[in-house]
Amino acid sequence: MPATLINDFPEPAEARRPAPASPAAAGDHNPDAQEVVALVLQMLRDRMGMDVEFVSRMGDLPPAAAGAPPLSIPIVLRDGRVHGMLCCYSLSSSQAVVERDLRSLRYSARLAARLLDNLQILRDLARRSIHH
Repeated sequence: MPATLINDFPEPAEARRPAPASPAAAGDHNPDAQEVVALVLQMLRDRMGMDVEFVSRMGDLPPAAAGAPPLSIPIVLRDGRVHGMLCCYSLSSSQAVVERDLRSLRYSARLAARLLDNLQILRDLARRSIHH
């Protein structure tokens, strides 16, 4: 399969498998991947005013604020692995606000996934060029 940068934002499938320990997994201390996630989190915080966090495992989900259920969206990579989750709590009782927050999380999770996928593609290309 030829390497191409990904710039589309397909909806993730409902059922996804968790990411195994690999270079693309969230817990690998990959500074480039951490920077991508940090950039997306900062965008959500600054531009959308959302208090959002990244969690690499559901067990790491922060405690609920005032009993509100968490809003969480997986960062699903092109190969179906889940890199982690973007999570926030919506304290609003307005369904419209909750839906807006979910749309923002979905879009941001897809953006993070595409950036991470492109980062991996560029790493693969660089590795191939070194060996040729």
